Amino acid sequence: MSGKHVTFILVVFLWHYGSSQVHPQVRLAGGWEPHSGRVEVFYNGNYGTVCDDNWSIEATHVVCKELGFRKGETFHYDGRYGPGGGEILLDNTHCNGDELSIFDCEHNPIGRHDCSHAEDIAVTCVPLPITEPPPPPKERFELRLRSKNDVEPINEGILEMNLGNNKWRTICADDWNLDAAKVACGELGFSKAYKPTKKYSNKDYRRKSMIRTGIQCIGTENLLSDCEIEELEHRKYCKSRRAVALKCETAEYGHKYSNRPNPVGTGKKNNDKKKNATQEVQSTQGNYEPEVRLKAGAYIGEGRVEVYHAGKWGTVCKTGWDLGSASVVCRQLGFGSAKEVIFDAGFGQGIGPVWLWDMYCKGNEKSILDCYHGIWNGSSCTHYDDVGVRCNVPKHDLKKNVRIVNGRWGSEGRVEVMVGNSWGYVCGDTWDMVDALVVCRQLGLGYARQALPTTYYYGSRLRGAMIMGDVHCTGKEWSLMDCPHTIRANFTCSSPTMRAGVICDVALPDVVLDVHRLREYLYLQDMPRHLLKCAAEEGCLSSVPDKYGGSRRLLRFSTVILNRGLAAFKPFLQRNDWVWHACHLHYHSMEVFSTYDLISRDGEKVAEGHKASFCLEDTECDPGHTKRFTCTTEQGISVNCKDNYKHSIDCQWIDLTGVESGNYILKIHVNPDKFVGETDYDNNEIQCELYYSGYSVSPGRCHYSYDL
Repeated sequence: MSGKHVTFILVVFLWHYGSSQVHPQVRLAGGWEPHSGRVEVFYNGNYGTVCDDNWSIEATHVVCKELGFRKGETFHYDGRYGPGGGEILLDNTHCNGDELSIFDCEHNPIGRHDCSHAEDIAVTCVPLPITEPPPPPKERFELRLRSKNDVEPINEGILEMNLGNNKWRTICADDWNLDAAKVACGELGFSKAYKPTKKYSNKDYRRKSMIRTGIQCIGTENLLSDCEIEELEHRKYCKSRRAVALKCETAEYGHKYSNRPNPVGTGKKNNDKKKNATQEVQSTQGNYEPEVRLKAGAYIGEGRVEVYHAGKWGTVCKTGWDLGSASVVCRQLGFGSAKEVIFDAGFGQGIGPVWLWDMYCKGNEKSILDCYHGIWNGSSCTHYDDVGVRCNVPKHDLKKNVRIVNGRWGSEGRVEVMVGNSWGYVCGDTWDMVDALVVCRQLGLGYARQALPTTYYYGSRLRGAMIMGDVHCTGKEWSLMDCPHTIRANFTCSSPTMRAGVICDVALPDVVLDVHRLREYLYLQDMPRHLLKCAAEEGCLSSVPDKYGGSRRLLRFSTVILNRGLAAFKPFLQRNDWVWHACHLHYHSMEVFSTYDLISRDGEKVAEGHKASFCLEDTECDPGHTKRFTCTTEQGISVNCKDNYKHSIDCQWIDLTGVESGNYILKIHVNPDKFVGETDYDNNEIQCELYYSGYSVSPGRCHYSYDL
């Protein structure tokens, strides 16, 4: 398609059963596939769009079925497929899911809304079956470990196979070996297999339910059903008269995630939790340097694959990437085999070099770097070719002690936790985006779009007491109960309304700073104080007395913010909550959009600056992507677009007046307080080595903060 945006438009006319009335037309526009796109409806001779207010998966089902698809798969906020034209015809649409047409759902009077085209709803439907059926899939069996030990995850016990309809059967141990055990453990989410340490009685083995034997694996298969399996003719032919017992564990090398990071109700408060909210757990094995990591995934064990080489993190190209290569990565991180491979920047585009390409792994390598690959950073791949993976992880019943209630739809609401046999609320005094991230992941609802310290607008029907507070998650936990916290009957909170809540989403933005552009435009400028009146009102000047009879020495630079995520980056506050600044004649949509700090070699902050996000817009976009946001309409940064804050703009500086000469570190941090939800916060900060002579500046190495 050569980067051109191809629009598929599918129009379907439906009739009411028993009626001659024709339903208004509905179509999907702006999508790359026939089954996805912006929802447009036909009314009074013209097509118009639908606002995303109160949209739900039930409304998605109605639209998709009206178009002839089986059902809806998901829906997208923030004008995923671009803004539509014409009128916004429907708003506050509420469907039960069984309506024949979107117009049969509850909605505002047609044409009455409070939206802009940046809020046009889009949907993705489950595609229609293809006309030529694919070859029958190989029989796949669900596995589990049966054990009297109920501590999750269960990693040792009798291996059982589900034949369907919840008919679980054991496997005869004849011909069973360590290769088969490795495959089974990998499918269960573990990276290594061992001989069981427990002894099992004949009663434990349940010989009467044995059904399979003769399993032959080479050890690199992703599923046990990929191995050669012969059916046991009769249980009496099991020569060993034993069923397979299995012990699985995570790997002892490399980066890995802890299965249970903190025991329930314990753990010290982590005051530095905001620094590395999504950073991987460090290995306890010496001073191991990480080689691979997963980034921007909503759940543990998934994300964009990144490798560390020559002092920088980079990505992997899709050429040669398959389940075998992905399984090496998963096992290297302490998970099981790969469940799914993700192509074409499915977790958003990475930054830095595209290190690996033309991959070939045998499947038994301990590191992805042991696999064959092309010369480092030697391909013509771009970050549009970045790959990701979803790994098999150990099963946990994560939803048993947390839930969200009273939200407008299933992905948002007030957080409730179960302690003992009672449900209660979480105090919102310390509640932030990292805590919300853990809850959304635990409930299988994706990323955290917003952390709500108070949820009074979700209704006053309260069913329990405040029982949890002082929550301080790091972002690595599987469950909210794994985070450091305090449990107390009638927990004292600053206000009864401070009951924590979350808004979750399947797609979020990911803003990244352009390192090269920062280093390119770094210079000093002396400015008279009387020309900086507006900047002074905005707090962009230091309190140090004026230099040289009323001038300020400013370290100026440009910052370019790219959105490499899966949805538009939009201001935290709605437009009617923005603050008008009369001096500069613009709105402040976020109090602090980015921070600029000058740090001494001993870690002391000697000067600072900040940039209020008065104008987020699409300054330029990648080929094939269209600008959507401008200062004069809606503010934001579209996916694969960038916003350029030029060095000549007010407050685009650090006031160095009174700072002594020497070596410093310049730190730039975008979205520092995480008010806007992102898929990854670790790439929001960059650092530059800087020498200040008192009259000039000389930049040294500039890098992302995690490339240390």
